[in-house]
Amino acid sequence: MSFRERGQRRGTRRAREWSVGTLRFAHPTLEDDMNEDAFNMSVRKFLKKVGVTAQREIEQAVREALASGKLKSGALPAKATFTIGGVNLTFDVTGEVETG
Repeated sequence: MSFRERGQRRGTRRAREWSVGTLRFAHPTLEDDMNEDAFNMSVRKFLKKVGVTAQREIEQAVREALASGKLKSGALPAKATFTIGGVNLTFDVTGEVETG
């Protein structure tokens, strides 16, 4: 029995193929179940919306805090939590926002 991975386009899962004698088998790839290009565009569109909305909200909150004297310049801890329904995925992205 021999195993090898067959590479797909960038960003797709790899299909694992194996053979027994003259029979060949392969696990399905991500593309077998959905349109990979449409999926990638949808994810990018969502992340762009997240980025634009988050930047606007962060800038507004920081400006208001600076104007009221509640905040001095420096690094602010930041955390974003993403939850994707249907695939049981939740993860955090942490970092800092430098105010100058």
